[in-house]
Amino acid sequence: MRGEPNPKKVGSPEARQYVARLIGRAVEHSGLSKKAASLAMGFPEDDQTAIARWVAGVEPPSMSRFLSVRELRRGLSLALAEADGEARIQTVVTFTRTA
Repeated sequence: MRGEPNPKKVGSPEARQYVARLIGRAVEHSGLSKKAASLAMGFPEDDQTAIARWVAGVEPPSMSRFLSVRELRRGLSLALAEADGEARIQTVVTFTRTA
């Protein structure tokens, strides 16, 4: 069907699964539910199917939509760091005092 992505043409099955795992971990790290992430990306309230298809590797993610949400960008940064065998992940908490 015209306008719909053909997953067979988007990389190897291994590459699709790698991206799917990254997207799934990014959503987990974001602290958003799939429903909240869907809403933040502008999908209708009753439609979480896009994220489900992305995480299942059935359809490539819409990176412009995904990266438009700050929490998802941050989650993706963590997911990419996890996937890199040489990355060192360090959590730093900083509090700013107001007078």
